[in-house]
Amino acid sequence: MNAQLTAILLVVFSSSLFAAESNRLSVFKKDIKPLFEKHCNRCHGGEKTKGDIDLTIFTSDRKILENSADLILMKEALINKDMPPKPKKTGYSDDHQKILIDWVTNYIEKVDYSDPVYKDPGPAVARQLTSDEYNRTIKSLVGISINVNKEIGIKKESNPHAFSNHAASMQMSSLLIEKYFDAADLVIEKLIDSKESSKAKEMLFRGIEGETNSSALKFLNRFLVKAYRRKVGAGEVKRLFPLYSLMRSKGKSFQEALIHTIKPILVSPYFLNKIEANRAPRKSKKVYLVSNMELAVRMSYFLWSTMPDDELLNIAAQGKLRSAEEITKQVTRLLKDEKAKALTENFMAEWLEFEDVRRALPGTRNFPSFNNEMKNAMRDETKMFIETVIKEDLSVINFIDSEFTFLNEKLARHYGIPGSFDKKMKRVELKPEYKRGGLLGMGSILAMTSHTNRTKPTARGKWVAEVMLGTKIPEPPANVEAIAKDKSGKEARTFREKLNQHVADATCAVCHKKMDPLGFAMENYNAIGQWRKDFAGSPIDNTGVLPDGTKVSGVSDLKKVILQRKDLFVKNMFTKMLSYAIGRKLEYYDQLTVKKAVENIKKADYKFSAMVMEVVKSRPFLFRKNIENYYSTQK
Repeated sequence: MNAQLTAILLVVFSSSLFAAESNRLSVFKKDIKPLFEKHCNRCHGGEKTKGDIDLTIFTSDRKILENSADLILMKEALINKDMPPKPKKTGYSDDHQKILIDWVTNYIEKVDYSDPVYKDPGPAVARQLTSDEYNRTIKSLVGISINVNKEIGIKKESNPHAFSNHAASMQMSSLLIEKYFDAADLVIEKLIDSKESSKAKEMLFRGIEGETNSSALKFLNRFLVKAYRRKVGAGEVKRLFPLYSLMRSKGKSFQEALIHTIKPILVSPYFLNKIEANRAPRKSKKVYLVSNMELAVRMSYFLWSTMPDDELLNIAAQGKLRSAEEITKQVTRLLKDEKAKALTENFMAEWLEFEDVRRALPGTRNFPSFNNEMKNAMRDETKMFIETVIKEDLSVINFIDSEFTFLNEKLARHYGIPGSFDKKMKRVELKPEYKRGGLLGMGSILAMTSHTNRTKPTARGKWVAEVMLGTKIPEPPANVEAIAKDKSGKEARTFREKLNQHVADATCAVCHKKMDPLGFAMENYNAIGQWRKDFAGSPIDNTGVLPDGTKVSGVSDLKKVILQRKDLFVKNMFTKMLSYAIGRKLEYYDQLTVKKAVENIKKADYKFSAMVMEVVKSRPFLFRKNIENYYSTQK
């Protein structure tokens, strides 16, 4: 193709993209914005943003794309007649309905993936180690166990709207820096004098012969490469040597002098952060591949929550890691390693929230058997189940429904499952009559979504909608109050009756219609996950109707509904996994990555490893932009 023809095609292509953007925005300004102003902005604009949706922010085409998920939610609410709540009051008509729905359908849902914006890898966010990653990295680096949460008082990162390893979840304050200085002192103290010190020193000084200056420099060079997780310059090594010499002059042994010399390394930004180099000119919008070493770091912290091991570092140092064949080989190896349990303990635990069973509201006053031993067994059931899916590379559809779980004697009796058990958890093949299988039948999920003395269908439904299916459920308005009596003044007999009174309010109904049918389908499980057929002498009402009209009756129906929409579950799980891996929430420009990944995972029979491979081979994982340029170039 000659240069002239290429230039012509680029002009035509660029013009078509501009036309698409121009049409989307011009139609919005002409037809949609006036409808929003008349019928919607009173509740969804400015300071009043019910449902966390603000319809006054669409001032550019980029703003429309950025908030496309909210517009799709709006379309759903319009189709379900949930919005506007009082159409007659503002004169909202069927014609207005058609205009809004058609605009979302034609300009938002019909995505033009040829638009270059969908090749944007997103921001190269600066990410510091989480406290858990710090603990694991110290163990990998020097062979010493440390828990900075308990021993130093560093709070575990927490973000209710994102993963704890997200850049937005962390901030390196002066107080935190001081605590990491204390942590470095504790690591050195343990290296010199602890039960682990002999074995740790053996690992640390392996291959270092003699006690010469060159031996010390060799040690420091090797340690720096591992600690900083990159190649280091000779100057960086030599700058540490005066401290080593000072320690020797004070009578420290060769090993102790070097151990004291690593303190500046352990408090360096290059150790406490995952730093990647900018390799494009300033103010450039260029997208480029991460380096081999940077990719090794991304892979190891994604799957292990710790630094790369020697094999991964060596392959990266040789410049061989970025080939598709080597990536596949290394991901397979990393997943089989014991350190891959971090994926369950961090990503899966934060996504599924099963660790919350330890803080579940039901107490021994109402449920005597629900003690710490029971909570730990429930937590272990979920954890061991997930680890098996990962280790045996099973289908992720097992999370929806499965034919096995893990039980000990206490939990098996709690569930009413016969067999020979003891205190140790073991794998159990499930029968249909056990009413278990998948996450929805696990006590960890059922108990942590319950109230102190009863089930909490709304919380259970919200968990299914948000965690399993990725449906956005806004937080309830601050002024919402529980409704105890109906308009006639009569007391509601059951919680379901009270809830029906509550959702009579159109504003409340929008969200409850999405959550409550899902939660009531699980009503056969009591507050601590035991199966029941009736409550207080009355049969359990486990029926409900989803917003699209689908009727569900019981957890088996609910599983069937989710299985019929399993690609929605897979899309949500991949979205969460990729977000965890790259340390930021996904944006509109990540849609093509997600779409391709779901297609490929489906072709691979939904295997867990296939999902991990799609994350590691994705554009946001393999590519980056200059960090200081991102926000200025994306305005």
